[in-house]
Amino acid sequence: MKTTLTNHGILKTLACLFLAFGLCLIHAQNLTAGPPKQATIPGLNSEVAGLLFFQSTKGYPPKNKRQYKAIFDKSKAHYINWELALHHRSPPQAGSFRIEWTILHAPSKSLARLWTTPRLEPGWMDSTHCHGFGWEQPGKWAVGEYKVELFVKGVKIASGEFEVEDLSSKGQLQEKGQDTGPIRKEDIPADLGEL
Repeated sequence: MKTTLTNHGILKTLACLFLAFGLCLIHAQNLTAGPPKQATIPGLNSEVAGLLFFQSTKGYPPKNKRQYKAIFDKSKAHYINWELALHHRSPPQAGSFRIEWTILHAPSKSLARLWTTPRLEPGWMDSTHCHGFGWEQPGKWAVGEYKVELFVKGVKIASGEFEVEDLSSKGQLQEKGQDTGPIRKEDIPADLGEL
């Protein structure tokens, strides 16, 4: 069977691929966790440098072992944790501060309201602080989008979003965002024309 590729077919195929790629980028941008730029922490001479999410079993893995994501597999997720990076404009005094945080299951259903009291040490110019929510057994997260909001003294200092998907039920063996290989002819919808 000889396959011919017409200019019209090429244009339709490229348009479809660019549209799909563009939609993936838009979706990824919407799921990217990130704080407001230069969010200042009330009562500290510090600003938010970043907010990321990672999954763990009980406890936190060492920083170099964390896999930061915006999409988690329901069948594997135990605890989903946030990691808040701070930049201190001047070295802080030894002490602690309270972060109150909420986790909302989209659109606005409150799943939990929690707090943590991280420590600061003298001389630190940068610090990271973690907390999370979940279960010892995986598979208990409901599929959907989640929003995390962090507050210090009633002021929102950071927020971010992540998504839980049931990737195992879809037969997906690879995490989203990984290359799944070349596009095959049978993967392209028939209404795009001849290849």
